[in-house]
Amino acid sequence: MASVGENGSEALDSFVAILTAAIGLEEPELIAPALAQAEVKMGAAGLTAPIDRISYFAGLSQAERDLVTVLAAMRVARDRGYPVLQGENGAVGIEFAQVVVGLRSGVESIFDAEGALYDYGVVARHGGPGRADSFVQLRTHALAQLRGIRACSPELEDAESALPDALPFGLDLPPALTRSDFLYVRGTTAGLALYRIAQLLESGGRSDARWLDLRKAGEEDDAARRLRIACLDAFVNGTTLVVGPITQLAESSPLLLRGLQDPRASVAIFGTVPWEHAYLGFDPYCWEAPRLDEAEAAMLWEGALGERAGEEVIAGLRHLPLQPEQIRESARVIDLETGEREGGVETGEIIGAIRSVSFERLGTLARRVSPKVSWEDLLLPDNVTRQLRWMCDRYRHRHLVAREWRLKPGGGRGVGVSALFTGDSGTGKTLAAEVAAAELGLEMLVVDLSSLVDKYVGETEKNLERVFSVVENAPGLLFFDEADAVFGKRSEVKESNDRFANVQVSYLLQRLEAFNGLAILSSNLKANIDQAFMRRLDLAIDFPMPDIEMRARLWREFLRSVPIEDDIEWDFLASNFEMPGGNIRAATLSAAYLAAAESRKVGMRDLMVGLVLEYRKLGHLLSESEFAHWSALVKWV
Repeated sequence: MASVGENGSEALDSFVAILTAAIGLEEPELIAPALAQAEVKMGAAGLTAPIDRISYFAGLSQAERDLVTVLAAMRVARDRGYPVLQGENGAVGIEFAQVVVGLRSGVESIFDAEGALYDYGVVARHGGPGRADSFVQLRTHALAQLRGIRACSPELEDAESALPDALPFGLDLPPALTRSDFLYVRGTTAGLALYRIAQLLESGGRSDARWLDLRKAGEEDDAARRLRIACLDAFVNGTTLVVGPITQLAESSPLLLRGLQDPRASVAIFGTVPWEHAYLGFDPYCWEAPRLDEAEAAMLWEGALGERAGEEVIAGLRHLPLQPEQIRESARVIDLETGEREGGVETGEIIGAIRSVSFERLGTLARRVSPKVSWEDLLLPDNVTRQLRWMCDRYRHRHLVAREWRLKPGGGRGVGVSALFTGDSGTGKTLAAEVAAAELGLEMLVVDLSSLVDKYVGETEKNLERVFSVVENAPGLLFFDEADAVFGKRSEVKESNDRFANVQVSYLLQRLEAFNGLAILSSNLKANIDQAFMRRLDLAIDFPMPDIEMRARLWREFLRSVPIEDDIEWDFLASNFEMPGGNIRAATLSAAYLAAAESRKVGMRDLMVGLVLEYRKLGHLLSESEFAHWSALVKWV
């Protein structure tokens, strides 16, 4: 495609020169013959004006083409001092304009507000509803384009965004990618797809591309018109138009992209969803955007943080599975938080910025927990603790084993780690997950099933995908408490609800298998989990009820920092009351409040009252024999 500036100004000068004599006359109908003469001379001279591109793309009739050309020539002539009958800013009365193009048939429609000239933003109409008091005006950006100057419609200003700065592209490109005028790039995130497009444009020397952000383009009708105008601008200016993200297109406006017309301009579209033929009526060249490798991530961090982060800090970040937009946004948060502070930033500060940028997208779907516990806070049998440490080691070294040692399984499986924690309520499953998060330096995200599960078909899967994708691209531990609600067994289909529930479970099977982070499922009963999940889990850890020895340790541990009397019967507490650690903690908490209310130490009587309260809360039968010499409290409490 030839550049606009090669012949646009020369062509328009030819129009101005030929029309000058006719414009100043009181008989505007003479302009039409002069216009025809000008076109013949231009054609003989081999000139191709930008008006040809506008006419071709917008499908202008000859009368519409004549009107655009005359309005442009009149504005230029007026700027050069010729006596031209125009209003303010080049506005021309519709009656005058109709006479100019009146020798053509079917000219009435070109002044309609729904006509191509108005729809593509080339001409504006002002004044009253009648023709006598109405004016037409060539818009300034269109005049600039006709003069060979690259310009874009002001209607796009609030819908356009700047393309991200891109590093040199280091991957081998398919040959079709550099030849295609219509391209669709799909990424795991929209930001990654956009970044890859920016790299492609930069490597092809097309840094003047413009991005129409569909999130800012307005409702469907407004967005469709802006798409048409943006594509026309790109075609006339000889630039590339970037459009996206189209992630929600399939549901909201599947035909929105039809505003891009046929492949007459260079267009790059991006999103995270598979391409549908219905979007355009034809299929562009589709390309899966590759993820950032560690070298690219390191270079992006260096560019974003500059001298504020040393090589060791950068080396500690390069393995994180982040996207380009997360790196840029995290660096911006760090700048805001550190301000004018001198010196470099620490890894912990950067991790905190990454979390704030990434996890805010989860909204109410998950609750963030910043771990403040350690292995010393976890009292479990040695074999359970050993399995938990193996789980942490597996997550920590997953890239070494899967990538460098090439033991990554096939079938589209990810390199993440998934584990199932099973056991009665209160046996330490949630605490163990928090300890694992602290050990690995991860934020713990507890999934809120009440927000996640939706009564509408397909919405639960979308919420799950949102949770998985966020945690996959940021350092976090995903914890599903009471996982049977979403990971339960598939059942025989007896009604439509059964079928949709089975689809949900099948989706989870696939998504968990492709997950690249750390996911922990918690359930009170292992038998409730679908066996297909069990085959795909890396570890299944059972949390048993504590034995007498462990219960004795738990009682002492929970009362370690509490002022206590000398009358605590440790062996009696451990041997007579078979309960998990969570209930023991609750009983000691109740006892502590009883003592604090009377400003004294915690005694055995307080602990027994706490136990009675805990039993009643759980609905357990209170046996006087179980409480032995403290049985009087059973009736008293």
